[in-house]
Amino acid sequence: MTLRIALSLTLILLSMGMGTSASAHELPIERQMVLDWSDEALGAMLVYREPPGPRSDRLKSMFDANRDSRISPAEARKMGPQLYMRATHKLAFKVNKKPVMPVLVETKVVRERTGGFSVAFLISFEQGSEFEVSVIDEPGVIPLNIAPLPSQNSQGFTELHPGQSKVFRLREDDEKVSKH
Repeated sequence: MTLRIALSLTLILLSMGMGTSASAHELPIERQMVLDWSDEALGAMLVYREPPGPRSDRLKSMFDANRDSRISPAEARKMGPQLYMRATHKLAFKVNKKPVMPVLVETKVVRERTGGFSVAFLISFEQGSEFEVSVIDEPGVIPLNIAPLPSQNSQGFTELHPGQSKVFRLREDDEKVSKH
């Protein structure tokens, strides 16, 4: 699946320290999702960025078992499920208008030079002709930036705020993207 390539490229960029050097109070938590589909599969890469600050420091202290101030691959694997819960918080997914749960395929955690964390999750969904993602409307819910891979549609990212959703038509004979 081409998402594996996208996941690898994302992790390379994250490990190069693409984070900004602004102070922690200026950096928001970010979530981005890139969709990829074919006639056989529907998948996504969900990237979650926790900026430097008290939350990321607590995460490091919780999972840095050997207290060497670094997150090893083994520690990152243990950290993944907690960050996955944060990354998918208040997101709802539907395939063909029926609620579905994503299947977590792979997780990569990178501690940024700035002290924050970037995490890429490769997830898959049931296959269908229509995919919808919604951000549940509650105070304090983090927006989601979502886009199909450029090969699917070159319109770029759409930011979904609480109470918004986006529908993607996954068949060539249907309209590719609609919003409501």
